[in-house]
Amino acid sequence: MTHSEVLNIAITVAACQIFLDLACNHLVYKKDPYKRACSALERASWKKKKAEEDLAKNPKKNAKRHQRASDDYDAARAVVVSKHTFPNFLSSLFFVILLRILGAENKGKVIAVLPFQPWKLLARLSRRGLDFSTMPTGFIEASSVTFEQGASYLFIYFLSTMSVKFYCNKLVGTKPPRGADGGIFSVMDSPQGRKMAQAMGVDPDDLKFD
Repeated sequence: MTHSEVLNIAITVAACQIFLDLACNHLVYKKDPYKRACSALERASWKKKKAEEDLAKNPKKNAKRHQRASDDYDAARAVVVSKHTFPNFLSSLFFVILLRILGAENKGKVIAVLPFQPWKLLARLSRRGLDFSTMPTGFIEASSVTFEQGASYLFIYFLSTMSVKFYCNKLVGTKPPRGADGGIFSVMDSPQGRKMAQAMGVDPDDLKFD
């Protein structure tokens, strides 16, 4: 167990996230189709807002216009979300593969030592992948550290994805514009998405949490 092993995992996670974000920016988010989709969403958002104002003034006269504007807005949102879906899927798949690689290299190794005795739930996560059945209990030599404070690569990887990976993505990655940041639920709000869900026997309204 060395500090370099912890740093290697954190740096590997950060480097992979930055590489993926830069690749997605170059191949998807800096391209004209994505820019046009974002522009279309911005226009649709403005038209929907205008239609809502008109609807408040004269509901009977502007109801159909408001519905068309809402459908156009939902469709534009779905297009932008679809541009993010495939890169996000590839990124998730990449990190699953990375986890398997790190597991092959560090399986059974104590990568770090926690500065405290973890409680039961945390210990199940921090020790995952370690075999403590062959390790003695109690303190290590004359130190105040016990074997139960050991942490596996999986725990360090989990902490890295929650911190280093998150902030690297914040710094380098491209987030969906406002209105399209609802993920797959934005797709289900579109007319096409609702029809697809209904064809599969799913009520789109059941997928909403608000």
